Amino acid sequence: MGNPVFRARFEDQLIVLDVAKDSYTVLSPEQTRALACKPPAAIATVDRGVDAAEGRWPRGERGSTMCDVPGPDDCDYGGVPSNCWSISSADVSVAAGVRLIGQALLMLHRAHRISATRRLAGLQKHIETDPCRARRGRVTQYQLATALNVASLLYPKRTKCLEWAAAAILLGHRFGYRSTLVIGVQNRPFYAHAWVEHAGHVVGDDPTLRRRLAVILEIA
Repeated sequence: MGNPVFRARFEDQLIVLDVAKDSYTVLSPEQTRALACKPPAAIATVDRGVDAAEGRWPRGERGSTMCDVPGPDDCDYGGVPSNCWSISSADVSVAAGVRLIGQALLMLHRAHRISATRRLAGLQKHIETDPCRARRGRVTQYQLATALNVASLLYPKRTKCLEWAAAAILLGHRFGYRSTLVIGVQNRPFYAHAWVEHAGHVVGDDPTLRRRLAVILEIA
């Protein structure tokens, strides 16, 4: 995977994600305007740590320019509260059964372990290489999400949105679901949020997220 750098534009600011460092840099409006319509390598000249990018961009985007990043005239993102994600009692159900909750706990533990040791790059690699098995039974995405919510409440460590989303992807693989982990960002205040989409629909989260946050990374 190397050291890919991804970017998205929210309002008048460019936001850069360095996957290897698991870090974000929010460029000022002046820096964003200065990079307009310049090749991606130009971003290596700006400060605040973005020089580590060295112009490396995702495959298929090497010929693009900064003009290809949607700007404030292209998108009217509404944004979200910076503490928008939490699990409430309404999101929890034991109807899926003890066995599924146990499987969810195993996947959640795996996501926590990888996140703690190898961070975002490790989660991305694990998700992309984890096999998607044939469907073993009629388990719905709703059952998977609610079982994972129960597992998150039982797990001894606090689960953040990235760990939940990664665990949801890995759990879904066990039942034949090939879903996508999506990370969206905003500025003022800066906030990054991870969620899961399957067949174009958000799973277990706000269905309007793609319209409210600028998508900076998708992992499938």
